[in-house]
Amino acid sequence: MASFRRLLRAGCQAALPLGLVLRPALAPAQPGPADTLRFNALMVQFERASPADTAAQRRYLSQALGLSRRVRYEFGEGAALNALSYVASLRNDTLAHRRLLQQARQLLVPLYRRHHNPRVGQVLAANINNQANDLQVKGDYQGAARAMLDLIAYLRQAGAHELLVVAYYNLGGVFFSLDQFEQAIYYWKQALALQNQVRDAPVLVVAAANIANHYTAHGQFAQARPYLAQAAALSARPPGVQYRDQYLNAQGKYELAQGRPQQGVALLEQALTLARRRGDPSIILAMLPDVAEGHQQLGHYAQTRAYLLECLSLTAAAGDVDQTVELEALAEVEEKLGHPTRALAYFRRFHTLHDSLNSLEVKTRLNDLETRYRTREKEQRITLLQQRQRLQAEELRLQHQLTYGAFALIVALLGAGGLGYAALRNRRQLERQQQQLQAQKIQELEQERQLLATEAMLRGQEEERSRLARDLHDGLGGMLSTVKLYLGSVRGNVVLPEASAQLFARSLEHLDGSISELRRVARDMMPEALLQFGLVPALRDLCQAIDAGAGRRLGSEAGGPRVQFQAYGLEETRLPQRTEVVVYRLVQELLNNVLKHAQASAVLVQLMRDGRHIQLVVEDDGRGFEPTTVRGGVGLRSIQARVDYLRGILDLQSAPGQGTTTTIDFHLTAPEAPALEATVRTAETSSLV
Repeated sequence: MASFRRLLRAGCQAALPLGLVLRPALAPAQPGPADTLRFNALMVQFERASPADTAAQRRYLSQALGLSRRVRYEFGEGAALNALSYVASLRNDTLAHRRLLQQARQLLVPLYRRHHNPRVGQVLAANINNQANDLQVKGDYQGAARAMLDLIAYLRQAGAHELLVVAYYNLGGVFFSLDQFEQAIYYWKQALALQNQVRDAPVLVVAAANIANHYTAHGQFAQARPYLAQAAALSARPPGVQYRDQYLNAQGKYELAQGRPQQGVALLEQALTLARRRGDPSIILAMLPDVAEGHQQLGHYAQTRAYLLECLSLTAAAGDVDQTVELEALAEVEEKLGHPTRALAYFRRFHTLHDSLNSLEVKTRLNDLETRYRTREKEQRITLLQQRQRLQAEELRLQHQLTYGAFALIVALLGAGGLGYAALRNRRQLERQQQQLQAQKIQELEQERQLLATEAMLRGQEEERSRLARDLHDGLGGMLSTVKLYLGSVRGNVVLPEASAQLFARSLEHLDGSISELRRVARDMMPEALLQFGLVPALRDLCQAIDAGAGRRLGSEAGGPRVQFQAYGLEETRLPQRTEVVVYRLVQELLNNVLKHAQASAVLVQLMRDGRHIQLVVEDDGRGFEPTTVRGGVGLRSIQARVDYLRGILDLQSAPGQGTTTTIDFHLTAPEAPALEATVRTAETSSLV
């Protein structure tokens, strides 16, 4: 039931948002005792006000802010502004929320640097935490991670262990959203390490459950068991009991992975019941696929269908237009229930929705036509300049004849040969300069035409990869799924002899394997990590895949070398999308050559950026070769063509028995595409695979 796996939209989904809103504690005394007591009383009234009564909260906070400004109480002013930003977030006033956060931070940062007061540090931590919330809402996970690291530094200095636990947990959630699972596990473990130093930290239940889910998903059951036990102990007593559904869900998934669906379904049903009481639709939506998968393992297809239909309803209510996964899973379940008509209907809805989400083919064709038009326009301009050059040469030849005649006449009439010679020399020099300028223009246009042709070729290759991946997945994959559907309906309606039935069942198993292999090939042709997250995560995934044994699939009979990837200077911004695709294909081709020919045990891939200069190095310890004896094969020509497109330099250093080092240097010649443009293009093309 592979399609159910994709319904787990966030994998080990956290039970909390990015950051709990940290409200300011009572202020330390600073101005006068009466003023401090009045300020603290107003803050207590704010804390006691109902979260739904934002008008009362704003009234108390506005009075506290006015009092602080009158007596020049910097801490009170910063704390009141920070709390007002929290109220603005409750009222969905995003602009006021961000403005008040910025005003509070401008007061609190210099105040904390001067005094290092723990209470000031705690309120400043609340401000940074809320800023991290805002960054995650805008999709800036890297910015949110930086803000959370600042938050942890302030909380450590302030000794606020309860808040530090929440910060560690939330930072782990940020890294999990960035698919950096090792960092996420590290910070969740940091939160659990503070268990004995805090009294009220229910979030530890979710942290332990998330770690257990991660190990269970990777088949590391021995590592998962102690964290399941820790989550069970934490959720058995207040305050962790409020997140007991997270422990039960993790334990249920562990039982399913261990091949005990009966126990797993019972635990997952309990977890779903508790989640329904909490009333959080996102948690319910995350748990429904687990319960559905458990019932599917038990053969309870009717219950499986019910949970999938509820999942489809919640997805629609959440405004998620991409329901292809739910529809495809429902089609498979209806097939198991012996309802081929319903299954076919769901398959049709799946393909209709999938086609509507993949309407980029028209745009791709327009880009191709635009490239052809620009290339043809350049060729016409070159032809026109060549014609003009020939006309100018003819005109110059006639002018030469006239010049010579005039020169002879002047010599005959005036006897001033020196003047005519000087004039002729100057004219010839001018003609040579004009010819050089024309030749330079023609050369520049020819280079530009070649660059456009190379760009069109590379773009065509990537578009063809995308088209093939889409056709394989949507066309051939859909056809194979439909064939499987029809064969399944035939099996339910026709009685076959035992031998034929066994052969029929094996055929269906081979058909399932063919569908899975086809989808894997489609994903390899256009990696999703490159489109969604950029070059560095995509290269890291590629190297990790080969390092984990994917080298056998790329052609290495020995099982593949150890591959290490390093990136420097590319943390802040992404490269232009076309440059990222070209560099990714270069690394892919170089690694493919290593796996096929080098017989290496270790490979190092380095990608470095210094300003607009980019350097790519791929080094292996294989058998090496003599570069002067190697003829240009298809792979080497493809690498050289991509390096030429980047206007870079390819340096190949190798010797027999000494490994090979390939270095590619190039400069970014055009302004980098904004992150928003890269995000939009990623959203447009992510559905191709």
